[in-house]
Amino acid sequence: MQGLLLTQNQMLWAIPLVLGLPLLTIVLGEIIESLERRRQPLANPLKSFRNLVLPFLFLFLILTRLAGLDSGQAGVRIIETGLWIAVIYTALSLLNTILFANVKAGAWQTRVPKLLVDLSRSVLVLIGTAIILANVWGTNLGAFVAALGFGSFALAFALQNVIGNIFSGLLLMVEQPFSLDEWIEVGGIKGRVTQINWRSVHLETLANDLVIVPNCEIANASFKNFSRPKPAYEQEISISFSYDDPPRQVIQLLRQTALEAPFVIPDSVWVRVADYGDFAISYLVGLSAATMSESIRMRNEFRMRLWYMAKRHGLTMPYPIATQIEYQGTVVTPEDQANQVKALLGSIPSLARLEEGSLDRVVRTGQVLDYCGGETIVNLGSSLSGLYFIITGNVELSTPGPAANGHGPGGDLVLGQLSQGEFFAEQACLPTQQLSSFKVLALTDVQVFVIKRQYLQELLDQSPRLAQQIAEVMELRKRNADHLRLSKVA
Repeated sequence: MQGLLLTQNQMLWAIPLVLGLPLLTIVLGEIIESLERRRQPLANPLKSFRNLVLPFLFLFLILTRLAGLDSGQAGVRIIETGLWIAVIYTALSLLNTILFANVKAGAWQTRVPKLLVDLSRSVLVLIGTAIILANVWGTNLGAFVAALGFGSFALAFALQNVIGNIFSGLLLMVEQPFSLDEWIEVGGIKGRVTQINWRSVHLETLANDLVIVPNCEIANASFKNFSRPKPAYEQEISISFSYDDPPRQVIQLLRQTALEAPFVIPDSVWVRVADYGDFAISYLVGLSAATMSESIRMRNEFRMRLWYMAKRHGLTMPYPIATQIEYQGTVVTPEDQANQVKALLGSIPSLARLEEGSLDRVVRTGQVLDYCGGETIVNLGSSLSGLYFIITGNVELSTPGPAANGHGPGGDLVLGQLSQGEFFAEQACLPTQQLSSFKVLALTDVQVFVIKRQYLQELLDQSPRLAQQIAEVMELRKRNADHLRLSKVA
């Protein structure tokens, strides 16, 4: 009767085991395929469950329920150990998917250091290992820990550097003096934090080099965090100008040049007189950008534009005086410079037909200005000081686009590029409206000749052909701008 009861129990287990494994495998396969088509990360934990947990589970049930083997036998314990390992692996995969899959930018998961993730995973693995040793193999964990304690001192001494880095990493994780993607400086090395692990912190420098700094080195030394307490990266730039240049004018021009530099945060700009030196007045300019890489590019662009700004406005940046040498070059006289400008203007078709006396007067009353590539020569809506002729370089002409959805500006529309011999700011020739309807941006280093507004009418009276050409160009650019706006709306 007892043998018959066992046979019935075996039959009760046989039916779900024989039918359940294929059926569950098919159902899970369909679900996984559906999730993979939709690129859902939950497919990976389900794969682990189907490929690892189910086979071990069914094999363990077959051995213990159908074959009647004792759970204390070595073979059964090995299968049960494999089952627990598969369960722990699948649970960790599911937890990782729930917490870190499909994370949006700026979420708290993106700021979790890799060290914390590894530590949490290790703790869970240790807990699972303890469960396996205690429940499957019947290990006395107290005696096992005591046995490990005898060799702990020798092991700790041998791995003191590794353990020091681990504990330093834990302290950095708790204190959090910096986070991922923040810029720090350690030992004279500046870099962006890309990874924080058990042993070290990985930095990516501005030159895209990878620098690995041990955790204990950071914990035992001082370092600078450029991302805190404010996210702006400030650059301080020192520049000197002659005593002949009025400080108030210099400060105003330095501020204007800084505000026009790319990536600059407008509210961050400040300028002050730093010192009165032996040969020049020193000024200090502060300007900030949102990221470290942008601040480096901003600094370079600002320093490059200083030379063009100084030349346009007649400011003098004194040479550093170290030794006295005798200059043996030829001195450029005002007459020579005027002849050079006259030769340049003679290459412009619109001005080449002017009479000799008229061209000389244009040269005397006009001004040659230099602009750096990337500088705005004429801003939209700015007051026009005169008519600009391009001597060298290329500029871009743009106009404001239609309002986006009827609210606010819709961005600039590029009308085209102008090059040597062409002119812009033609609205300065109008008797009433002298505000620019276009924005003019220097694409390369540009040299222009500006005929001041007060002399334009006299020039147009002497050259009806030039006046007609200016009127035609003005009308053509207006039509092109209107056409672009209409096509943008459509």
